[in-house]
Amino acid sequence: MPRLAPLPPFAALLLFCTAVGLFLTLLNRGNPWGDVGLNLGMSYLIGLGSWGLDCLLTRIGWPSTRLRIPLALLCGGGGGGLLGFLLWVRPLLDDPGQLSEAGLRIMVLVLFFSGLGFILLYTLMALAEARTQRAEDQARIERQQRELAEGRLLALQAQIEPHFLFNTLATIHGLIEARPSTAQAMLESLTDLLRSHLDRSRDASTTLGQELALVRHYLTILQLRMGERLRYTIDLPEGLKGRPLPPLLLQPLVENAIQHGLEPAPAGGELRIRAEANSGCLRIEVCDSGLGLREATEVKPGHGLGLSNVRERLVSAYGNDASLSLCERPEGGVCARLELPDV
Repeated sequence: MPRLAPLPPFAALLLFCTAVGLFLTLLNRGNPWGDVGLNLGMSYLIGLGSWGLDCLLTRIGWPSTRLRIPLALLCGGGGGGLLGFLLWVRPLLDDPGQLSEAGLRIMVLVLFFSGLGFILLYTLMALAEARTQRAEDQARIERQQRELAEGRLLALQAQIEPHFLFNTLATIHGLIEARPSTAQAMLESLTDLLRSHLDRSRDASTTLGQELALVRHYLTILQLRMGERLRYTIDLPEGLKGRPLPPLLLQPLVENAIQHGLEPAPAGGELRIRAEANSGCLRIEVCDSGLGLREATEVKPGHGLGLSNVRERLVSAYGNDASLSLCERPEGGVCARLELPDV
């Protein structure tokens, strides 16, 4: 059910004054004070006097809100009541006793109006302050959660980057004496990789096209060492290149497939990376034709740091809306599958 928009303050004031005037008219039926025009006029003057003084005090910035409201109601309302007495009541009454009674009634009216108005306005003010405080608290919590998520992403990224660099530099070190020309070419490829990587490695988000460009650099480096033992294909539709992605999300999956699947296999194998949009989500598969889960664990056990970081990064970036799964391929090897929400 749609919520009704609140009345503007001046309209709410007029409505409140009308209600008070009609209430006093009904309360004094059968006597001279039951005149509807008199009661409405007095109510409007008291209400407008209070409202006018409140606006003036607000403009000059004095005093505080909790003092301004009762001061405006008592002084402004009293001034409005006095003006109504002089305009409408006194010309009609000549007897001093009647004038005293009329003055007393107006004083009671001002006190009644001021007390009721103070309770109403103070309640509205307290509700408004509570809503403002609640909105500020919610904004602060969201900001802290966002900063925490970004900090977790940077911390996880800092773990992944040294992991990749250590493996690559260790490979180059092993080739310097045996195959110096290959080591030099690999070092040049690593330099190109780092140059393109540093331009965006500290960003909280990248694109699928940029991420796979880094992966291609990495595979080029490994292909220099493994030669024909490493073959790879990257299947990326043109329309998915601009899809946002946390940085270095695919790198650990490719490293895992090479280190535990293809590199230990005597004949090497093929690595295939494929991305597709499927039922409102982005599916990315990194599949190898290597040893498979059980045999790879026996030949080259690992600590699972790369996959653990990927899973933590998915939780930080997408909550429970993303997943990473590993499965054996019937023809041999392992397939790592990422499913990311469409954001």
